[in-house]
Amino acid sequence: MIFELVDISILELLNFILWGSAITIGLISALEILNVGRKKEFINEKLFIYGFTCIIIITFLLPQIIFRIIGILNIFNLANLVLFNALYRVAYFLQGLGVGLLLFSFETIVKRTKYLISITMVIILIIVGTFPMVLVHFFSNSIFLGLYMIFFFLMTLLVTKFSSQEFRPISSFLLFVSVLILTSMLIGPITGPILYIVGHLTVLIPFKINHLLFAHSKYFWNGFVISSIIFSCGYAIYLFYVNYIPHLIAYLFIIIFLIYSYFYIKKIMKTEQREGKGDIPDILRVFAKPERITEEEVTISKEKKTCLVCKGKLTRAMYICPVCNTFYCEKCSNTLISIENACWVCETPFDDSKPTTLPKEDEIDKKNVLKSSNLKKN
Repeated sequence: MIFELVDISILELLNFILWGSAITIGLISALEILNVGRKKEFINEKLFIYGFTCIIIITFLLPQIIFRIIGILNIFNLANLVLFNALYRVAYFLQGLGVGLLLFSFETIVKRTKYLISITMVIILIIVGTFPMVLVHFFSNSIFLGLYMIFFFLMTLLVTKFSSQEFRPISSFLLFVSVLILTSMLIGPITGPILYIVGHLTVLIPFKINHLLFAHSKYFWNGFVISSIIFSCGYAIYLFYVNYIPHLIAYLFIIIFLIYSYFYIKKIMKTEQREGKGDIPDILRVFAKPERITEEEVTISKEKKTCLVCKGKLTRAMYICPVCNTFYCEKCSNTLISIENACWVCETPFDDSKPTTLPKEDEIDKKNVLKSSNLKKN
């Protein structure tokens, strides 16, 4: 009997250590994204990043801390049913609150949904806060969980529709990360915190890698979304096998909408022009790594003969700007032609037969680099 207790204690201890590490990495991820939002110049960009941080901290992190506390109390028999129910209610409420704040930030920016999603989230939160715990347990682990993900997917579809072509692949990260982290919170010990860590590391990829590397890659989009569908189907089969109906209901909602999202955004990806240019900001831009081209980067690119965009070694097929002699690999130059058609240093068109479309916030930085380079030459 003592051996069994020790064996269980070791397993639980390992699980708590892994979850402690996962929560710490999740917090670091949230702070990193929050720091990105703090540096944004436009209020809409700040608002959306702060909303996204809310879902990481309030929906993902805080409930996990509460669930770990519940686990400790359960192991050592330190709480009664009333305290357990109170902690579960708080955790379920926080899960909905984080999602609600993100959706509210989105509806504040877009204004086309008339705050209907936010009103629905308020109703859900009222139910979680007032209904008997038997119903709250069932709804929070089934219907509400499915609705949270569907609302998140709807938001992702809309921001993809309203974003420029080069930023649209970023939405595949959002879908994949949401499914990965959600599953990590529901799956068993050991596997759960590992998936949780992978999810929070994945969400940082758009902030660290230049989005132009994936700008027109259908394989990039297909890979993440199809992986999300396969992953969700696999977990749904497992839930069916263990006969856990509440989570199975939620995942059936998720799978259906993921499949719909795949075909819907696949259609959107074929259109070069984004919708809502006048009243809708390019929301996915906030997740892209800032394009700060410094004089040092330009100099290194020329000296080492590497591509200014991807930093890769150049082959025989390359493009050299006729004005500033900056190097671009063939893949990056073709991508830039279809996006903005301008050299990153001197804004000379790659293709004179096509118009140039430079983002306003980047023009000043690039002109300053050109001026600085010209001064050094003189």
